[in-house]
Amino acid sequence: MARLLSSKKSTYGSPYAYYTLDVSVASRTPTAVKLSVTVTARLQYSQSWLGTGRGYGLVAGVYVGGAWHTFTIKSESVTWRGTANHSVSTTITVSAAAATASLTGVYFRVLRTTGGGTSARLDQVKVGNIGIGSVTATYSNVKLAAGSIDQTKATLTLSGIPKSVGYARTIRWYNGSTQIGTTSISASSAATSFTCALSGLLPNTDYTAKAVVYSGSTALCAKTVVVSTPQETGTLSLSAAATYLTVSVGDMFNLPNYTRTIEFYIKKSADADYALFTTKTAQGTSISASLTGLISNVKYDVMIRIKNGSTILKTLSATMATTKDTSLVPTARIENITQRLGTRNCTVTWIVDKEIAGTTYTMQAKKAGDSDWTTLATLTSFASPYVVTAKAGNIDTTFRISSENAAVAASVTNHSNEYALYVRDNFVWDSPKTAGQPMVITANEWNRLREYVISRNREAGNVVDIPMVKQGDAITAGIYNTMKNAINQVSAVGVSNKTRGDVITAADVDALRVAINNVA
Repeated sequence: MARLLSSKKSTYGSPYAYYTLDVSVASRTPTAVKLSVTVTARLQYSQSWLGTGRGYGLVAGVYVGGAWHTFTIKSESVTWRGTANHSVSTTITVSAAAATASLTGVYFRVLRTTGGGTSARLDQVKVGNIGIGSVTATYSNVKLAAGSIDQTKATLTLSGIPKSVGYARTIRWYNGSTQIGTTSISASSAATSFTCALSGLLPNTDYTAKAVVYSGSTALCAKTVVVSTPQETGTLSLSAAATYLTVSVGDMFNLPNYTRTIEFYIKKSADADYALFTTKTAQGTSISASLTGLISNVKYDVMIRIKNGSTILKTLSATMATTKDTSLVPTARIENITQRLGTRNCTVTWIVDKEIAGTTYTMQAKKAGDSDWTTLATLTSFASPYVVTAKAGNIDTTFRISSENAAVAASVTNHSNEYALYVRDNFVWDSPKTAGQPMVITANEWNRLREYVISRNREAGNVVDIPMVKQGDAITAGIYNTMKNAINQVSAVGVSNKTRGDVITAADVDALRVAINNVA
């Protein structure tokens, strides 16, 4: 309790009186203050006397809050004698704004009751200010914080609220300018912390939340906090097959309060631009899609966009190659190869296990002694039989067919079986058969000539029978004539038949070579 006046002597005597004024705050609300006021009076001397009767009462007055507040300290029916103290207490309630810390312009007076004189009267005196304490100052430690934040909600906590203040309060909660809730606090509440759920949020967005404490219509404090929701969550994983990738998006926030779309993009890693493959919606934590129609054994980049409308909330990316599946590319098989003698043209009869559009077939050959394959022809579709030209003659040659289709499998080449053939040029002797010179004919030479002659006749539709010879056999007139006559069917030799005992010259023998090589 504050003493605003101490033993203040009355303005008028007969008798004089002394007055003491004590004031304290009984209660405080954001709009008013209740003051406890005690006035203590005594007369000047032990023989002083203030009697009874009309006008002999004393009325104290306290001017505060813009008005006089009066109360009786001596009634007209009471007599005061001597210097004994006479105390009277009362309460005064005045309006005071929540931010007001003190009442200023306070005066005190004591008047006689109506019809009385001036004895013991005290004219008004200024007694100073009365400290009442700012209500709003008691809320200086209030803080607003946000916790448990995820993509769609958060919890607001207002702490540091003064407890048991004696007046009711409410907390109004706001998201931006929109009120989202109200909390009532009783006058006797001992709680100092209160919460409110902030919901309906979007990911990756800043929100300004506010809490205002009111008493009635008076705002006691206002606190704000920025709530930043995290980005949409998500993880991306890929699994590969030969012609498609399975894309799995997981760990997304469950049940967002918006329609979440997932865009699936893909491109070859070697390409610059992505292409949208498909769009799906997902309100759960995961979703998957198969990106089909891909090429085997190719590296692809996959990109995922998680969106709310046109707003991209999160982007994920990963790279994976499709598996290598050689069975996607056709495999050829060479069934037969025949040579048109006199040329190096070889007719290849072949098959494939399947026909796939876009397949390239490469016919290759490798002559004896070589390590590298030589391309003879390139086909963009299956065609059998097919004629190729060997690069060399009179030599063992191996043929094969390779197949590729970059549209279904990258870097995959399937090879056919290898087919061996002795490719012949125009018939030549192992050693020259020159007129007038000794000559030697081997069984190998004669039998090779036999094969040429039979083949040429076959091409002409003729069937000839030419016996094979073995080493040590003699080339008799009969053997010679059989060969010559078989050649004559496709090309004139120009040599007459030999009879037994005729000499077969080098020129006769070489005429056979010349004639068989002249077949058209």
